[in-house]
Amino acid sequence: MPKIIIMGCGIGGLTVAHEFVSSIDSNYEIHLYERHDIIGGMARSGLKNRCGTMLPTEYCWRIYGPNYTNLRHILKQIPLQHDASKTVHDNLVDISNYLIADQQTVVHMNNRPGTLFDLRNVFKKIPLKQKVQVLNKILYCFLISTKRLNALDKLSWANYINPDNSLCHDMKKYIIDIMGPYLGADAEKVNVPSVAKTLESFKILNRPISVMNGPTNEAWFEHWKIYLESKGVIFHLNSEITAIHVEEDEIKHILLADNTKISGDVYFCSLPVESVTGLESLKIPGISELAKRSFQLMMSIQLYFDKKINLPYQNTAMYIPDSPWQLVIEPQGSIWQKNYNGIADLWSIGLCDSVHPGLLIKKPFVECSHEEIKQEVWYQILQSEFNQYLHLDVVQIIDYNVWDTYVYNGKKLDTYEPKFSTNQGTFYLRPENKTHLKNMYFATAYTKTDTDMFEMESAAESGRRAAKILEPSIKVTGIQRPLFFSLYRLVDKIVPSLNIYQYSPIFWFLVGVIPALIVFPFLLLYRKIR
Repeated sequence: MPKIIIMGCGIGGLTVAHEFVSSIDSNYEIHLYERHDIIGGMARSGLKNRCGTMLPTEYCWRIYGPNYTNLRHILKQIPLQHDASKTVHDNLVDISNYLIADQQTVVHMNNRPGTLFDLRNVFKKIPLKQKVQVLNKILYCFLISTKRLNALDKLSWANYINPDNSLCHDMKKYIIDIMGPYLGADAEKVNVPSVAKTLESFKILNRPISVMNGPTNEAWFEHWKIYLESKGVIFHLNSEITAIHVEEDEIKHILLADNTKISGDVYFCSLPVESVTGLESLKIPGISELAKRSFQLMMSIQLYFDKKINLPYQNTAMYIPDSPWQLVIEPQGSIWQKNYNGIADLWSIGLCDSVHPGLLIKKPFVECSHEEIKQEVWYQILQSEFNQYLHLDVVQIIDYNVWDTYVYNGKKLDTYEPKFSTNQGTFYLRPENKTHLKNMYFATAYTKTDTDMFEMESAAESGRRAAKILEPSIKVTGIQRPLFFSLYRLVDKIVPSLNIYQYSPIFWFLVGVIPALIVFPFLLLYRKIR
């Protein structure tokens, strides 16, 4: 029986184990090694003891997009321990309402296409010339071949869309700054292909995004661990990998922090890029440069309140686009409907901008202590339209939490597990699942995937692709670019030297609309048959 060693218990590594135990033909001895005492990687949650009450904490709150096909399929296969007739996927709650505090009002949106028009007042002040300029830039990405689009990795989205820094504040806010909260990326550095492919996947009639109905380890990872263990998978927690011994392009063994040597037949690497950089014996090309270029600090803070904050709509997410730290809020107390002794409500707030100084503290959050972050975040919320809208003046914070791996040294905030961002110059540095080592494969969100963003779906996709190398019967759901634009892309692919769409993409789009509409039904039929 071949022995599988999986390094790291994030979503990528857990997916590899899941696919092997779910495959009819597989017969492996599977071991997972994790440095922490819980599984889940950067998606894990934790607990904070407050006067005997265990309060939920997390690295950052998570959304589950409608296009998370691989991940959602896996969630549907993990049974709940207290009710085997249900799966972890049943623990997802659809976010059906969005509140945006902007320009002296609170805009309410939901999943109906008509509510997009509620944003029309936001864009009223934007000059027509700028609207055309931005539309041309976006359309160009949709029309060009995938090869040409990937080559735009050399540009950040911010510099591509606003090269001369001429966009007005409102346009910049909703076409650049929003990429932090929307993509979980560095809004100023994220590359063009990642943003363009995400925009391509947007559908007016899309299903809603979802969140878990509780902390991720409680609602997801504990069930997954028990399920995998029931299938024979062995977990080794508190087992940090400090070295890997390689001979003749093959891993011979790994070394744990306690000097234990572990050997296997095949190894899957699901470690953070920073950890792989430290394992020099692997000699992964470009990995150190990738770690530098992808580095991003994004974090969240949980605020625990003395009173219930009554929201006008159920299952709501909230965003403050004018907040210096780009605050995005999941009001978990109202969504989870769980009771925590002495706590009336709970918000988890994502901090998506690590560059701009705060309003009260006058520093970016990466230069703040945990206490300063709490004060500044609450101050930014109170300065927004949400203060009066939700009557926040009567609410008091009775406790808070910042993820414990974020440490303040008196000058700056840092962590050994920073967020990975698909920044400018990272696309060609990201590794494939296969490596030059004969018996090691990557299974992690920063590999090259169709998803092309660092997110949970890319981790699940990468894990499936890695497992498929050993078990070809494993199915992976890929992402294809929009079929409607395929004729345009074909033209660009046939005559790449012309790069015709660089001259007025809107014009070329209109020229090709009728041919594209004629060809579209046949292309759709071909894709379904294939």
